[in-house]
Amino acid sequence: MSRESERPNEVTAYHLAGWAGIEVGVPPVGDPARFAIRSVPVADASAYPTKQQLLDYAAAVREQVLAGLSRLTPSDLARPSNAPPHVRDYFDTVGKVLQTLATHEMMHVGQLSVVRKELGLGPVIG
Repeated sequence: MSRESERPNEVTAYHLAGWAGIEVGVPPVGDPARFAIRSVPVADASAYPTKQQLLDYAAAVREQVLAGLSRLTPSDLARPSNAPPHVRDYFDTVGKVLQTLATHEMMHVGQLSVVRKELGLGPVIG
């Protein structure tokens, strides 16, 4: 398979860190296929990790990503990335991956904002 969306185990939190060569050794929580691109949500909450499990997972991954970032040198930013072939033209260096890593979460905040608005809830931030 050549598309990231067809490889749910690789579409977990902080996949961009891996593209930058930062090892994240935290195993996914729950079934990674539940969070894959084009996955179909189910109404049964027990099919998903709990909020606390997700928060713990995010904290553990964040810690490892920050440790990996602290080991990078300025010359590492020009190094070729580990991005998959279908996006390598855009993410060809570690520096370009890190630019996206810094703003990627905001894309997801925007997605959540649309969902929350449709549900009649307040904004994600603010």
